[in-house]
Amino acid sequence: MRLPTRGLGHAARGALAASLAAWPLTAGAQDIEPIAPALGIEVPEYEPLPIVAGGFNITAGATLRLEYDSNVYALSDDALDDVHLDARPFVVARRDSGTTAITLAADALARRFATYNQEDSLSGGGTVQFAWRPTSAQEFQIGGGYRHAVEDRGIPEGLNDFTRGPREFDILDANVGYTHRFAQLGVTLKGDAFRYRYDRAADEYRDLDSYNAVLRLSHPISPLLRATAEGGVTWRDYRLPDPLTGRSRDANTYAGRLGLGIDPGGLIRGEVGVGIYRFDADDPLRDDRTGFSARANVIWQPRRRTAVILEGFSGDVATYRNGVSSRRDASLRLGVQNELLHNLRWQSSVFVRRTDFYGTDTGQTTYGAFYEAEYLVSRNARLGLALSYADRNSDLPFEDFERFRGAVTLRVTL
Repeated sequence: MRLPTRGLGHAARGALAASLAAWPLTAGAQDIEPIAPALGIEVPEYEPLPIVAGGFNITAGATLRLEYDSNVYALSDDALDDVHLDARPFVVARRDSGTTAITLAADALARRFATYNQEDSLSGGGTVQFAWRPTSAQEFQIGGGYRHAVEDRGIPEGLNDFTRGPREFDILDANVGYTHRFAQLGVTLKGDAFRYRYDRAADEYRDLDSYNAVLRLSHPISPLLRATAEGGVTWRDYRLPDPLTGRSRDANTYAGRLGLGIDPGGLIRGEVGVGIYRFDADDPLRDDRTGFSARANVIWQPRRRTAVILEGFSGDVATYRNGVSSRRDASLRLGVQNELLHNLRWQSSVFVRRTDFYGTDTGQTTYGAFYEAEYLVSRNARLGLALSYADRNSDLPFEDFERFRGAVTLRVTL
C-alpha cells in the first residue's frame, strides 16, 4: 500500500463501505505503477519490461524502505521512536487474450526494527483474479486470495500496549462479479466474503466472517454525466460473543446511495453518492440505528501534469471494541498529484477522520498529512521519499497520540 499501513486495508473491507469500492489492487501490482496515478500519464521509456512466459507478462522486483517512526506504539505520553527496515519482494503475472484475463500476484514484507525487536514481523500473501468477457458489453469476474497481515499501531481500535508485539492475523477472501452495459443502463453485481483469524488467543474475540453483496445501476444523462444508484447488504458473523457482556455481536447492515458520475473527457471526473444505512443487531438488547451514508471521489485536472483529488466517506464500519454496539467512520481527504519532470512525480494530501463508537458515547478525531515523491531512475529502478504526520484526539485520554514518519525507498524490478 502507498500509505504506511500493513494490511489493515483488508480488514476495513469487512465494512459495507469497502464493498462499494472497486476491485482491490494487490500490493505487488501497486508497486509496478508509478505514484500520482490520477494524472494518467504514461512514460513508456521508464516502464518495466515484463518477462514473457507461457503467455503471461511477468513483472517481479523488490522494495527496500528505511523508515523513522517517532511513536512506534502510538502512545499518548512518553513516545518511543525507532528506525525500521522493510524488504518486500513481489511478483505479478498477467495474461489478457481479450475474451479472458487472469492476474496472479504475490508479495511478502519483512520488517526489522533497530531497537524494539518485538515489533519485527513477517507478512504477505497472494491473489488470483479471473475475468471472462463473452461480449464487449459483458464481464464476469471471480477471484480470491490469502494474506497474513500485521496491524498498524495507529489505526482506530489498534493495539497501543507496548509490552507485546503487534497483532497478526490471517485473511481469506473471495469475490465474484458481473457487469452488463446496456444502451441506456449499466448493471454491476458484486459479492465478496472475508474471513479474519487472529494468531493470539488474547485476540480471538476479533475473529470475524464478513459477507457483502452490492447491486449498482447507472444511466447516462449526457455524454459525460450519468446517474447512479447502488444498494447493498453486509452480514457480519463474529466467532465469539462480546467478552465483556457475553452477548452476540453479529449484525446486518443495509445501505443505499444515489449519486452522479462524471466520465473522463473534461476537467472534472469521478463520482459522488449520498444515502442512508441501517444497522440491525442480532442481539435484541443492542441498539439498532440508521445513519447517513456517503462516498465521494472527484478529480479536478486543470492541467495535464496536475490533479486535485477530493475523497470523502461516511458509513457503518465493523467494530471489535468491547461493549460497543456499532461504529461509524467519516473521513475527508484533499490531495494534489503533480509531475514536475517526465521522471519525477509527487503527491500530497491532508485528511481528517472522525470515528464514533455507539453504546459507549466515545469517539476520536484524527488529523493528518502525507507527502510522497518518486524519481524514476530507469526502467528498473526508482527512488522515493515519504513523509506523514498524524494527530489523534480521543475522548479516552490514553488513545491520544502524535506521530511522524519519514522514509526513503528503493524499488527495483527485474
